[in-house]
Amino acid sequence: MLSQLKEDLKAAMFAKDTLKKNILRLVIGEIQTIESLNGKISDERIHGIIKKIIASNEETLAAGGKFELEKENLILKAYLPSVWTYAQIEVFFLDKPDIIAQIKAADKDKVASGLAMKALKAAKATVDFSDVSTFTNHIRTESFLE
Repeated sequence: MLSQLKEDLKAAMFAKDTLKKNILRLVIGEIQTIESLNGKISDERIHGIIKKIIASNEETLAAGGKFELEKENLILKAYLPSVWTYAQIEVFFLDKPDIIAQIKAADKDKVASGLAMKALKAAKATVDFSDVSTFTNHIRTESFLE
């Protein structure tokens, strides 16, 4: 992921795309700072850095910040994995009746959601927790795979 960011930085420099160049420099700088302290980091950690910058930009925008930040966020979001939809989560569990049974048997909603998140994380799925929670509530209250 870092090598892709560096390649895109070079391309932005050649294209004289100042906005993209600056935001990629920021991301790469954050990554290099963390790596200097902790060693090489995973792509998931890089995604976390990008999400942190996007969240910071969104806070600034909410407070009446610059429109340029929206453009930065669009650039950054291109480097994040796509988030699964509710329908994709549902399809994922169609052939996992054992996990569905565990979710149905869970005594608390948090436990049920945790079981679903564990399975999704093992599949390296990027999901919105609210969709997972909605899904687990649905299968615990209605028939699913029956």
